[in-house]
Amino acid sequence: MSEALRILLWTGLVLVLVATYLFFVLRLAIAVQPYRLKLAREGERLSRSPGLTAFDREYIRFCLDNAYSGAIVFSAIFALPLSGFRLMLSRNNKSSDIDNESKLIKSHHLDQVSRLFYCSVIAANPICALIVAIELIAIVFFGVLWAGNLEFLRRIAARIIASEYASEKLMHT
Repeated sequence: MSEALRILLWTGLVLVLVATYLFFVLRLAIAVQPYRLKLAREGERLSRSPGLTAFDREYIRFCLDNAYSGAIVFSAIFALPLSGFRLMLSRNNKSSDIDNESKLIKSHHLDQVSRLFYCSVIAANPICALIVAIELIAIVFFGVLWAGNLEFLRRIAARIIASEYASEKLMHT
């Protein structure tokens, strides 16, 4: 087989894979659109709620502003391992976690906004979401072995949410 034919075949294969991926992302976006609309309705309704703290309002605004952003999942590729290792190393120092977790989501409605937000950003960047899922499985496996309990999983999820929110807040200041 000549070199030119080999290059042509590889180019064709890459084009087919890219076209398949783009078709998959389009179909995924269409499937997730009702959840994105529900996120918008629920987020707007909650943001007008009088019982919310300023932190919760800012978190809802963050979710609504970044619902279509694939960059959130991309940044999680780097933030997740760093947060996981940091939590594993600081497993005996829970005072810093208590301060951060006191600000975290406590309402069922905010949990629903978070779930809809995760669904939306995962659909925006499915390849990075797959990488994050693999990282999460590995980190949870080693974190549970290291920490010896499942509390680690809750702490890492809380840390990721807080770090994503903080990085977005820094970008807008």
